[in-house]
Amino acid sequence: MFICKRLPNGEIVINRYVNPGNYTPPQPAGSEQGGVFTPLPSQFTDGIVTCQFNLSNFATQPFKQVGVLKPLTQSGNYYPIIAVGPLDAESE
Repeated sequence: MFICKRLPNGEIVINRYVNPGNYTPPQPAGSEQGGVFTPLPSQFTDGIVTCQFNLSNFATQPFKQVGVLKPLTQSGNYYPIIAVGPLDAESE
């Protein structure tokens, strides 16, 4: 999963996470989940945060998987989940 958020200080960050075994909160993802994650410039315009990223350098060989979590692929289908609202007290 990719989480884009605007922090109370105005900074916009996007991070890549995995949620194996229904961990709460999610855990940061690494290269073993497939591809190289690169955040791109983000913006806050008219009350809307827009985050962009690049996920590249997929290998053709299988990755070591965490539990049953499948690595991302460029040919897979993905669905955006959009949430709007204030961050919690810990900014997560």
